Amino acid sequence: MTPATRREYGYPAHLEVLRHGVDVWNAWRTKNPSIIPDLSGANLSGANLIEAFLSRADLGGATLSGAFLRRADLGGADLGGVTLSGADLGWARLTGATLIGANLTGAILDTANLGRATLVGRTSPMLAWSMQILRTSTSPAAASTA
Repeated sequence: MTPATRREYGYPAHLEVLRHGVDVWNAWRTKNPSIIPDLSGANLSGANLIEAFLSRADLGGATLSGAFLRRADLGGADLGGVTLSGADLGWARLTGATLIGANLTGAILDTANLGRATLVGRTSPMLAWSMQILRTSTSPAAASTA
């Protein structure tokens, strides 16, 4: 995508594909593996994105409040400044995702994979505490004493 075709808030064609549903989106991603989706700044509040293939997507500054992202693949995605308050991220893959300044207040993260994810900024203190416990309980030293 050239700078002339990039829009202020994401790339409208990418958002249009996503609005056709997860099945259409996932098929499009499979056919276009080299495209890095630009959904930055999009308002996806309450969206049904269960099992959506959003890996490596630019979702910077997007609003995903109350979105259903259960089992979604967000590996390597840019989630900087994203609002995920009240979003359901259960069983989601966020491996290597960047969540700098993300708002995760009230987000459901049961069994979400946050391995190598970058969490800095507005994330809730409880999440930071939970992540510390998770890191401690999965460290090699902790595993050898179990």
